[in-house]
Amino acid sequence: MGENISQTAQFVQSGNADVGFVALSLLYTPALRNVGHYVQVDPKLYPLLQQALALTKTGAGNPAAKDYFHFLTSSDARAIFDRYGFELPPLAVIVLDDVVAVEPIAVLIEIVL
Repeated sequence: MGENISQTAQFVQSGNADVGFVALSLLYTPALRNVGHYVQVDPKLYPLLQQALALTKTGAGNPAAKDYFHFLTSSDARAIFDRYGFELPPLAVIVLDDVVAVEPIAVLIEIVL
């Protein structure tokens, strides 16, 4: 049994495990792309996994953080997410203290704290 997803993926890749539960995105990487077969777990059997990105007040003052934040909302980033099996939820616009969120990755919120 792997201690985490990365270790489990290594066991599967090396053949030291016959079966492993790993993130779907790992199966699209060059290391695991052609290793064995996979079956996706029915999404009805587990709660929706959501991830979010927040740009804090400190980050808003950092040009690299702002550039990265905006890159993650770009069509180039969307293509990368698609390639690794990440699905975009329905568009949501969230207003929090007069800050308007941009299109979500999962729930993508720009927060100024």
